[in-house]
Amino acid sequence: MHRLSLTKQIRLGQQRMVTMQHRHRTMIVVRKFSTNSDRRRNATLELEDGTELRGISFGADTSVSGELVFSTGMVGYSEALTDPSYKGQLLMLTFPMVGNYGVPDPKKMDEFGLPAGFESYKIHASALVCQDYSYFHSHWNAKSPLSDWLANEGVPGIH
Repeated sequence: MHRLSLTKQIRLGQQRMVTMQHRHRTMIVVRKFSTNSDRRRNATLELEDGTELRGISFGADTSVSGELVFSTGMVGYSEALTDPSYKGQLLMLTFPMVGNYGVPDPKKMDEFGLPAGFESYKIHASALVCQDYSYFHSHWNAKSPLSDWLANEGVPGIH
């Protein structure tokens, strides 16, 4: 682990920007050698104070570090992950279940020529943290499971 220094701009209301310094050492560590009984990879969320939270990895088979932030939104993990404001951050979703409706086709464009169901053309968050991940999705608009999309984009997840 290493200590990173990040300058983050936070929007206050609609008018003012404030710059804050953050020092963090939060990591998601995917332990390739450790699997549980159903062949899923174990993972650990390591906080700067030494706290280790164990979970199951999904998505990319890689370790990352960054600032852990959360989103209280109840819709759209595909929108949240592709939101440029989460660039380089470990995104924690407070909605209890993630992955149950899969991911729409990223090549499908809306009337403005932007990817439909996404905020941009790629995932900007460095990792995804959630309480419960659904390994099976069911939605008429789903093109792929969330874990496949994360793996293709090189982004790990932990639940």
